[in-house]
Amino acid sequence: MRGHRMSRGAIQEDAGRARRADGFSVLEMMIAMSLIAVGLMGMGQLMMVAIEQNDYARYNTVGIQLARGKIEELKAAYDAEVATGQTVTDMSAGTHGPETITPSGTGGEAPRSYAVTWQVQDLGSQRRRVTVQVRPSGLSSPETQTPNRAKTITMTGLFTP
Repeated sequence: MRGHRMSRGAIQEDAGRARRADGFSVLEMMIAMSLIAVGLMGMGQLMMVAIEQNDYARYNTVGIQLARGKIEELKAAYDAEVATGQTVTDMSAGTHGPETITPSGTGGEAPRSYAVTWQVQDLGSQRRRVTVQVRPSGLSSPETQTPNRAKTITMTGLFTP
């Protein structure tokens, strides 16, 4: 009986199967680990942006609520002034405040206290324009604010009898 002779292609195919059966090479593992590391870094950056935007949204929500509350408070003072004919200090023409307000339940990275100022303009015939501004305490001016941080919220109301 003569021995079976294998062709060169069959030998290479057997060697390839044996190499694949051994598992992943070090190079393949390093490439896979690099891809995973890049993906995790990207997810970390995404999480940081999401947290920052969440804080910004929280500030805006609280700031708008405080501005609306101050407008309502000043409208009630204005209505009392119109009814009694006596000028209320908060409704005299000019700039008033800042009044520091610390709402409850604003934890996290959002500012915990807010500076509220308002300006009253006398338009004649008992009409007044009131502009309320709310900003986080500690910010002296809009120039000190960075684009990703909370900005001053401004709300205007026109009061007529």
